Amino acid sequence: WTILVLSVGFAAAMAYLGGRAYWAEVLYQKALVAAAQNDGQKTYNTLIAAIGTNPYLDTYRVTYARTNLLLANSLATNPNLKDQDRTVITQLVQQAIREAKNAVALNPTKVTNLENLAAVYRNLLNFAQGADAWTIASYQQAIALDPVNPNLRIALGGVYYAQNTWNDAIRLFQSGVDLKPDLANAQYNLAAAYREKGDFDLAVSALQKTVDLLDKSSADYAKAVGELAELQKKVGEITPPSKPTASQLTKPEPLPTPKI
Repeated sequence: WTILVLSVGFAAAMAYLGGRAYWAEVLYQKALVAAAQNDGQKTYNTLIAAIGTNPYLDTYRVTYARTNLLLANSLATNPNLKDQDRTVITQLVQQAIREAKNAVALNPTKVTNLENLAAVYRNLLNFAQGADAWTIASYQQAIALDPVNPNLRIALGGVYYAQNTWNDAIRLFQSGVDLKPDLANAQYNLAAAYREKGDFDLAVSALQKTVDLLDKSSADYAKAVGELAELQKKVGEITPPSKPTASQLTKPEPLPTPKI
């Protein structure tokens, strides 16, 4: 009888935990729907409920961290901030960092958790002292877990680029190129870093490769060709025939990393 009672008790406990996990997932899906509807308050509150129901799922923590950061950024755009608003922004930022760290703690071998933590810190580069060091450290950990991911190298290179640390930026962008030579974004970032450093010949070479990789009908192609023409003028080369118009490409910046 003792064994039977224990078995029934264990089954009941498992059913209870399974029910909580199921309800937490229902709440999480509701939060995603609220986010899609641009309802920040409902998203925020529903995520809190989901985490309270199942605090062991890192996915919930990542989404909650991003939500806090989005709400903080949205509130910060108000030109007439009050002291209470600044307090709320500080609280949201602290929660974003805390939950991003919690996600890593729950699943430290998941690359996207470290990537999310790095992105949170990266958003604070111009506002929080030491954010640059934490951003770099987080990306380095992510790279250690996923050494063949060129996008992580590009992201870290973008942090160095923002600090005007050209050699480190070039090293990371070149590493991204080495991992995936046909990735236009890596070539473009490399060209930009060479250009800022003043190595125009190398910048022309990387930007020419960028152009060769892009769809000729895209605005990205037009922008890259235009920048290539300007660089070729600097080194005395022949300017390409047509000058393109609109652009989508931008110089590498902390947020976002330029994409092609």
